[in-house]
Amino acid sequence: MNKFMSDLLEKYPSLTIKEYNEKYTVLIGELVLNHEYKNISIYKELNVEVIIPYNYPEKLPEIHETGRLLEEKYHINNTGSLCLGTEIDVRWKLAPDYLLSDWIEKLVFPFFYSYFYYKSYQVSPFGERSHFERGILESIQEFFKLKNMKETYIFIKNFSRRKYKRMIKYKKSLPNHFCPCGSGKKIHNCHKKELSDYKFLFRKYETNFIENLEEIS
Repeated sequence: MNKFMSDLLEKYPSLTIKEYNEKYTVLIGELVLNHEYKNISIYKELNVEVIIPYNYPEKLPEIHETGRLLEEKYHINNTGSLCLGTEIDVRWKLAPDYLLSDWIEKLVFPFFYSYFYYKSYQVSPFGERSHFERGILESIQEFFKLKNMKETYIFIKNFSRRKYKRMIKYKKSLPNHFCPCGSGKKIHNCHKKELSDYKFLFRKYETNFIENLEEIS
């Protein structure tokens, strides 16, 4: 059992291993939501199924709510898993340790709290991303501190070019190309910090996030 799984089962002993193979581990059990935000407490007992890929954290886990407490349209992926955020949002909250217990605390519990809060008050307590491609665009705009959607589209189109992909994956330091945001400035005078942060999050992992950027640019 790897350190990620050991950490999770130690902190959440109510989860047990249902299935284990060379591709993933499936856990089932109960999580107890007992959280408060701005003096509003929410308590729920939640039945869940957690699917952890063998190559985590290269590939991120999934969680399904199996007690049928959630409406199908509330940020549920096509696979039935909960949409906890875009990949860039999730990795930013988990890095650098990627503890699965942090995944529960920082992403799973806030998702459930937000859902039940919304059901009671018809407003999201933490704000929320739009669905599908729009949500990806919003996360990119926020992460890279871009001014608006127009600049975000320009950034995506430029960033999808081969030289920037290679820069993120292979280069030890960021070469001083023109910034992909389209400002006409060099990276070191524009978005160096944000690109360095992105490189830190994604360099080690063979994800499809950059390919997704190409598809919506």
